[in-house]
Amino acid sequence: MVNTIIRSALMGITLFMTACSTSSGLKKNQTEYRDYSNAAPRVKQFYQDQHRSQTYEFAKSQLDQVIHTLSLVNNAEEAELRRLEQKGLIRRLSIWDSVKELDKLIDESDPDFSLPNSLHALQTAEAIRRDIPTIAKKMGVDPSDLDWFILVGLLHDLGKLDALFRRVPQWAVVGDSFPVGLKFSEKNILYESFKDNPDYKDARFNTEFGIYPPHIGLDKVIMSYGHDEYAYRVFAQHGVLPEQGLSMIRFHSFYPLHRENAYLDLLEPKDIAQLAWVREFSPYDLYSKHEEAIVLDDLKPVYIQLINKYFPPAPGESELKIAWPVLKPVG
Repeated sequence: MVNTIIRSALMGITLFMTACSTSSGLKKNQTEYRDYSNAAPRVKQFYQDQHRSQTYEFAKSQLDQVIHTLSLVNNAEEAELRRLEQKGLIRRLSIWDSVKELDKLIDESDPDFSLPNSLHALQTAEAIRRDIPTIAKKMGVDPSDLDWFILVGLLHDLGKLDALFRRVPQWAVVGDSFPVGLKFSEKNILYESFKDNPDYKDARFNTEFGIYPPHIGLDKVIMSYGHDEYAYRVFAQHGVLPEQGLSMIRFHSFYPLHRENAYLDLLEPKDIAQLAWVREFSPYDLYSKHEEAIVLDDLKPVYIQLINKYFPPAPGESELKIAWPVLKPVG
């Protein structure tokens, strides 16, 4: 019965495919995005590496590090935070400085965008800001209660800082995400490369549900490790974003689910409401990409106000400093 309800609900939710089609900077037709058959060799090589290397053991080991470091940060006094930073266990940056840090990163997995990720973050947020009245009407909320949605556009890829804070290949940080610990769905992009993953032939992991019972709920599923889960864990501890916004950050790269309806049998009913928000966000993340640069500092006053609302500064600070975990290097 639960399975029927979930499938019925999900099939009734469609991507808002025209969300960003009026952007003056849009350079491609929407059907040209996520075209992996004609992607650059670097993109195909990225997914071969990711699909081979993202095992259950690897993903869980990375997540365990994040959880442990954030436990050290939780309720820590300033002196302890300084000590953790001096030991190289955390980096502290304001959110605005975190966005600017992504000037240094170009996502190797993205077939549609070759500029620094800081620009992608602002393009996404600006596309959402333009369409807030439309989004609010569709989702049945007042536009004034949806400013956090704009902020999520700015924040959603900040977990990619992980690739700058330590020595790690990008396959451990970016790209589509997918569950581990069970059979890989053929709806994952470039599925054939999963056959090189050790879990592919592991009897524990190569059945329909693997180590999970049906409808266990996404909170209890280990995902391939990457920037989504990393940022979700950090923002859930530091700020006051609503649950919908946190889910958008956590699962925006989970394309096999929110685009292809794979892995539905892992969901529990509470996941459905959150998935509707992830799907509403996805077109802005995907179709706002263009090659016209935006100057970050021109829009800083708008976004600092939003940042400080959902990540209130400590006394004496103009912005809250986020404690980002610095994980061990990956060879």
